[in-house]
Amino acid sequence: MMHFTNHSYFSLFDSERALLEHIYDVNATFSYSAITQPSPLRRSQGMSSENWSEYLLQSRNLSRLSDLGARTTRLHVGSKDIVYQGLMQLPETRHDLSENSKVCVDAWETGGLLPTVCIYISVHGEFEEVRRGVQESVRKSFDRTFIIAPAPQGSVAAVNGYPCLIISDQLTLRGYNGSAGWKPDLNVTVTPSLAAAAAGVATALKSVPIATGAPQIFPVSSHTSVTSPHVDALSPEQQALVQELQRVTGLNVETALQCLLASGWDASKSMALVQEYRAQLPASAWQ
Repeated sequence: MMHFTNHSYFSLFDSERALLEHIYDVNATFSYSAITQPSPLRRSQGMSSENWSEYLLQSRNLSRLSDLGARTTRLHVGSKDIVYQGLMQLPETRHDLSENSKVCVDAWETGGLLPTVCIYISVHGEFEEVRRGVQESVRKSFDRTFIIAPAPQGSVAAVNGYPCLIISDQLTLRGYNGSAGWKPDLNVTVTPSLAAAAAGVATALKSVPIATGAPQIFPVSSHTSVTSPHVDALSPEQQALVQELQRVTGLNVETALQCLLASGWDASKSMALVQEYRAQLPASAWQ
């Protein structure tokens, strides 16, 4: 996956976009959306928005584009249309992915799209526009989501040495906003509603056993039981805390219960546990 993002795709996007035709599926889709408002970073520096004229002709920003015909024509379908009518119409770029602090990549398996398992890739970063004869570099931020699948044996992608095909590609362009947004936050944030729900849980509730059918993920102290009734048997305060933890984290009800039980119904500790064990949580732990 990292080879796909770092060495294959963006390298060709910057240098030889025509060769990307081999990587897109014949039924793949691509669109991009330009967010033209000044970024928070630029606003904080008293700067206005950049020049977006080269992007607006095909931008598929649905919050501004209401015409059905324009929405349809700006969605590129098929490898040739994507590359020649989409990608090659964008300004030349230079992506420097060598600095880990300037790029954030998330990926996970997803099913239900094709008979085979696909991988969803989300990339956040920045690039420079390459403008001939212009000394000052222009930086922009971007978010890009790919859905990729294994390249079938004998396919154009496989013949050209690519192990995967792009099924879907969505690009969002925005004014340069730096990379502080994905730096780790060492201070776990507890929302006011989560704190209020936690405050209503009495100390006695810590010993109330909770039943879950999911495999135990979070560490539970030896004096705590996990063989209790259904969530409906919880007190209103406990149910409120479970629901708020679900809303904030995206956990399903059983995993949220496990987390709260392991933390002794402490909101801050529950949030910290989610962060600590996030990488170990299976897909079934989420809503």
